[in-house]
Amino acid sequence: MDRSRKTGYEINDNLVNRLIKSTLQTGMITTVIALIDLLTGFLLLSPISPSDNQSDIKTTSLA
Repeated sequence: MDRSRKTGYEINDNLVNRLIKSTLQTGMITTVIALIDLLTGFLLLSPISPSDNQSDIKTTSLA
């Protein structure tokens, strides 16, 4: 018996391998983009200097 085969059928083994590879690759891309988004958000929301007064920001209402 060939223990290197997962399902017993080469076609199914190839399909499983492709699905795992695709999931890992797209997951990595999503993770990298999410980290860039998170870091960009922190950098844009952080005050430039401690002397800046954040209470000067005015909000407007759409109503």
